[in-house]
Amino acid sequence: MFALIVALSTVMALQATAGASFLDGIAYVAVLVTTFLATCQLLFTSLRYPGLLSIPGAYVKYAHSKVSAADRETLEHDFTALIRDRKPYVDPHLTLAELAATLGVPPRQVSQLVNARFGVNVSAYLNQCRVQEAGRLLVDAPEKAIKAVMLECGFKSKSIFNRGFRRCLGVSPTECRS
Repeated sequence: MFALIVALSTVMALQATAGASFLDGIAYVAVLVTTFLATCQLLFTSLRYPGLLSIPGAYVKYAHSKVSAADRETLEHDFTALIRDRKPYVDPHLTLAELAATLGVPPRQVSQLVNARFGVNVSAYLNQCRVQEAGRLLVDAPEKAIKAVMLECGFKSKSIFNRGFRRCLGVSPTECRS
């Protein structure tokens, strides 16, 4: 397609130097159509293989470590059980690497799972889990100070805590308690 676009562009340039209006010519329409088709091809390819446009060579590495559907389901099950039962997100220093090591998989697989399953990155997902836990604690233990709940749920910053609360639950921590 690229060669066709170059050839048709050359024809347009020759028409322009000959004094003919290339906007009326068939070459102009052909270049537009070919460029449109090439753009669509690139778009659909990038949607099917998102790794192609990220880091050079990243898709090649990923292609050699394809995960079967059964392995993905197992990882999703293990990840869900880990989050539900052990609540690792209450550790404010939890990293993607530590989470992946706990599950025994590469960090990229955990990241892809969270992105595909929850539509956010790992950090945002962990903050959502922290907010849900904090909301539960604020209602179940009204005697606890809000700052104590914030720290207990793994937040390092009051501003991130308040912002996350508003974003996830639509209310402030104080309003949640009321």
